[in-house]
Amino acid sequence: MAALVAKTGNLGTPKVEGVDPVGGKGAPAFYLGSTKINNSFDVVNAVAKEQGGVATLFMRSGDHFIRVATNVKKDDGPRAVGAELDPKGPVIGAIHKSEA
Repeated sequence: MAALVAKTGNLGTPKVEGVDPVGGKGAPAFYLGSTKINNSFDVVNAVAKEQGGVATLFMRSGDHFIRVATNVKKDDGPRAVGAELDPKGPVIGAIHKSEA
């Protein structure tokens, strides 16, 4: 998590501006500085390469958390952008507590 925070922190101030399609769904368009993060995989690829494992960035859209950048792939091959976190899953509880 620290590596992802460090990589994204170097890009600039976060902002949300408009809506952008990810995986066939509209998601808030997430920018760090002038870099649009939706459907951009440089940061998640770099973190995964350095740290191993997977890296994903989600955007909140109402009560939903939509995957906008990831190195996680679906079973049929493409990246799993547009997937939503399970609203009843354990990860949501951690997010609401501001935990990694």
